[in-house]
Amino acid sequence: MIELPVVSLLVLALLVLAARKGHRHLLRPGLPLGVAAGGALCGYLLESLPFTEFRAEPSPQTILGVLVGALAARIAARGIAGWARGVERDVAKGAPDDPGVRLIHPAIAAGLFVATVPLVYGMVAARHETLEVRARRRDPATAVLRGAEPVRLAAAPGAANGRGVLLLHGWLGSPADFGDLPKDLAAAGFEVSAPLLPGHGTVPSALETATQEDIAAAVRAARASLAAGGRRVSIVGMSYGGSLALLESAAETPEALVLVNPLLGTLATPSFVPVSSDTLLDVAARMFRLSFRPVGFTRCNDPEGRKRQVAYATFPLAPCVAARDTSRRAAAVPSVASPALLLLSDMDRTTPADASEAWFGGVAAPSKEVRRHPRSDHLLLLDHDAPAASDAILRFLTTKR
Repeated sequence: MIELPVVSLLVLALLVLAARKGHRHLLRPGLPLGVAAGGALCGYLLESLPFTEFRAEPSPQTILGVLVGALAARIAARGIAGWARGVERDVAKGAPDDPGVRLIHPAIAAGLFVATVPLVYGMVAARHETLEVRARRRDPATAVLRGAEPVRLAAAPGAANGRGVLLLHGWLGSPADFGDLPKDLAAAGFEVSAPLLPGHGTVPSALETATQEDIAAAVRAARASLAAGGRRVSIVGMSYGGSLALLESAAETPEALVLVNPLLGTLATPSFVPVSSDTLLDVAARMFRLSFRPVGFTRCNDPEGRKRQVAYATFPLAPCVAARDTSRRAAAVPSVASPALLLLSDMDRTTPADASEAWFGGVAAPSKEVRRHPRSDHLLLLDHDAPAASDAILRFLTTKR
């Protein structure tokens, strides 16, 4: 995401110039043109987002953004130049000639920079949301994104075993998170239901109206539908769906429970970041409404798997905090009454695999298995180890009767 640092650096350069250079430097003939060019560049970057997944194609609106940016910068430059000319008039009237007179104090410049960067980020995120909503293809009847539709598969003819599997996808994701697993389960004789959770698979702002209670109610309804006719139901939860699976299993015991890279209240923090991801999320949610995923920032190592993912790239932060808090409640579940399988990715950059395995070791269950996969990131069932993970789930659900 190049737009944010470029615009921020341009703002910083202008503030440094105003804070350090003497007033006569601000009267240089080329300064207004340079400032206007910088404003035009900012207008183009903020309108088109050319380095993002949903960059806008050149249009009259692009030209308007460039013109507005140049005009705003030009007005600012004229104001600065007017201040500098006022200083020159004071000098001509006998005031001390101080070539180091500054437009603003460096401390004020620093404060303006700190205030401007969040403003720029908010503008970029809001524009990113607009472009994402415009670019995504969706079903005109349901407004659901193409590929994010809920899945309901009957058991293959002659293979039905009277059992069902409820698949719960991850936060911001969709049933596409499960790759080929639904078809594999149906072929093995299972009735399969992978609902699209409330707030997901349409537009990012829908997350702001879908509460955690709404999502839990949808999970219960999907499970009840799958259990109709006395069908025995197992639950497979992916990421945040693993949190939901844990809470649902605590309310009513499933036949078996499978957790795939479950979200357990703690986000993985990159080694180069000095503050935990959870702290950053809490702070960001107080400062911004929206955030966004930079292009290429998909938690899947397999390029073909990345193409199959259907998830929001822009997301409101307050619901993310609520989802994280739900996962913390799930992590506090002390035991499960059904056999449990935990699948982990060693290269997971969203949920720390070692912490998940340590948590699983402290959970009481009739039987437990852990499988780790060395080549995959968070979206395990779309990644390089997807066949091995699907086979492990099939074997586990087939044998745990």
